[in-house]
Amino acid sequence: MWEAEVRSVLPLHEAWTEMFRQLQQFVSLHGHARVPVMSEGKKNTRLIQWQCSQRKQMIEKLKDGGGGLTFKRIEALAAVGFRWGHHVQKEQVTRYLSSQGTPKSGPGGEARLRSPGPPPDQRGAFSQSLGTLGARTKSAASARTLQSTVAGGSVERHYIDDAKVDRILVEAREEADLFSKQSWEARREAEVRNASSQHEDWMVMFCQLRQFVSLHGHAKVPVMSDGKNHARLIKWQCSQRK
Repeated sequence: MWEAEVRSVLPLHEAWTEMFRQLQQFVSLHGHARVPVMSEGKKNTRLIQWQCSQRKQMIEKLKDGGGGLTFKRIEALAAVGFRWGHHVQKEQVTRYLSSQGTPKSGPGGEARLRSPGPPPDQRGAFSQSLGTLGARTKSAASARTLQSTVAGGSVERHYIDDAKVDRILVEAREEADLFSKQSWEARREAEVRNASSQHEDWMVMFCQLRQFVSLHGHAKVPVMSDGKNHARLIKWQCSQRK
């Protein structure tokens, strides 16, 4: 049964991964995650909507731990330079990942969330951050302007460590498997507790009926007898007949 539960959840994870790969490809091509409505003759409406959904879920995650973003999904988004919007600061995401167990540094002492960056001989050309750009890109023309700005060196280009991203996505898949299993086990425990409670309630009513039969020699329970109202017992009897 657990395998069936996993199969029902994993398509959702695969759909998320498909959209993430589209974003990863965009960043690899353009050096930033500011997806315009149009680029290279294609509409990016679906990808933009997906990005908005990730931002909303991250706000919920930071607010009360809710939202559908798992730890590994957040780590994957951070690894491709995802733009979290005006309501979530990059530092907040970094602190969240650190607080959840991501090592502050990896091999060589460099932060795991840091982009590999351009080759050493090119680093001096990228001195400003994406935050210095103006309003959000709205058209293909502004997208070309942004791309020219990146190419011209006034904006820091984000370089993706593809091997790292692939590793995170494998771990995200494992995370989804584990979440599915834990969810099923929690539901199963709840069902067992509910069944146990229902049985206890049934036994209480059965004992009342047995007591009535012992006193009166029959099971035709009236609404009132011996000064007691038997409405609940009568209702229980009706449910047993059904």
